[in-house]
Amino acid sequence: YGVENTLQWTSFQEFHLQAEYTYVVSEKNKAENFYQPKHRLFLNPQIMPKEKLELQIPISFRSSAQGFSETMPAYWDISPKLITRYKNYSAFFQIRNLLEQRQIENEGFPLPEERNYLLSLQYQF
Repeated sequence: YGVENTLQWTSFQEFHLQAEYTYVVSEKNKAENFYQPKHRLFLNPQIMPKEKLELQIPISFRSSAQGFSETMPAYWDISPKLITRYKNYSAFFQIRNLLEQRQIENEGFPLPEERNYLLSLQYQF
């Protein structure tokens, strides 16, 4: 059984908030619980102070989850992103894993623990 909720809220043109929460418990078969955290939370506030400028601050939480041989730790992730647009061009700069927390979605395959950066340039035809 479980519950999943999604909320999208716009208070005014320059601010949007997306929020999602999932709660899952598998009782039928204990093997189905592997890699399944009970709690997941995702918040994504978006601030658009100018027409061609946007700041997103995605925040996510995943509770601990049982793997085959170890418990994968709970973690928070904050990965702010600054986006700009001009005609058919867009660019963004993102700081990923701002808190530098250990993140594991699949046992034996940890994501980079250190903070990392992403720069992207795009053109739409």
